[in-house]
Amino acid sequence: MGSRSKVFVIESSYDTCAEAVARAFAAFPLEISGKNVVVKVNALRACNPDREAIVTHPALVKAVIDRLETMAPKQIIVGDSVGTESYGNSQHIFDSTGLADAAGPYYRNLSLNLETVTVEKPFKRKVAVLKDVLDADVYVSLPKMKTHGLTMLSGAVKNNFGLLAGAQKSWYHYYSEKPEVFAEILIEMFRLRPPDLVIMDGILAMEGYGPCSPEVRRVNKVLAATDAVALDAVLARMVGFRIDEVPYLRIARSGRH
Repeated sequence: MGSRSKVFVIESSYDTCAEAVARAFAAFPLEISGKNVVVKVNALRACNPDREAIVTHPALVKAVIDRLETMAPKQIIVGDSVGTESYGNSQHIFDSTGLADAAGPYYRNLSLNLETVTVEKPFKRKVAVLKDVLDADVYVSLPKMKTHGLTMLSGAVKNNFGLLAGAQKSWYHYYSEKPEVFAEILIEMFRLRPPDLVIMDGILAMEGYGPCSPEVRRVNKVLAATDAVALDAVLARMVGFRIDEVPYLRIARSGRH
C-alpha cells in the first residue's frame, strides 16, 4: 500500500450511484478507449440484492457499464466465478439477482475460460483461474462490503479470491483452517492480477459471520481506489477493526509475501 494512495468514500444510494461511479472514474482516470475491459462482480449466490448484502447490487454494476460504454472500449466482459451451492450455475445467479439484466450483452460465465497457474502459498499447487481477468487490458473490480467469518473482511482483496474457479475456493476454505493461512491464498490471488480500479458497493453492507450472513447494515457509501489494499484498510477502520487485526492486511502491509 503506497503512502500516497487515495481512497474515495462517497455518500450514495442505489438510486444515485451513477453519480458516485462518475466521481470514481473522474478521480481515477483509466485509458479505456480500444481496450478489453473486464468487470468482476461479487456473485456469491442467488439472493434478493435489495434485502440481502450477498452480491454486488445490479444498480452499481449497471452504472459502471453505462460509464464504460461512453469511453469507447473494444470489449466489455462482466461476470464472476460463482460460489457456494451454485458452482457452475452462473446464469442462474445472474438471472435471479438482476445482475444478468444489469450486465446485458456483456455477461459471461468467467468459469468457462480458465488458465492453469502455480501458486506457492499457502500450499504449492496448480490452480485454475479466470483467464479473462488475467488477459484484461483493464480490470475493474466491484466488491461488496462485508464482514467475514474467516478473513474478518470481504472487500477489494477478497474479491480477487474469485479468480479461483469453482470448488477450488471451498478446498482452500477447508484446508487452510486458520485465518493466517487462508490469508496467504488471498494475497496470491490478488498478486496474480491486481485490479486497475476498485469500486465497492457499501450502500447495503453485510455484517455478522459473512460471506452469507443474513444481517445487513445500510452504510450508504461507495468506496473507490486504484489501491485495493488501501481501500480495505479504510474499510477495516469503518467496520471497527485495527488493520493489524486483519491477517491479509497485515501480510500486505509487511511486504513479506
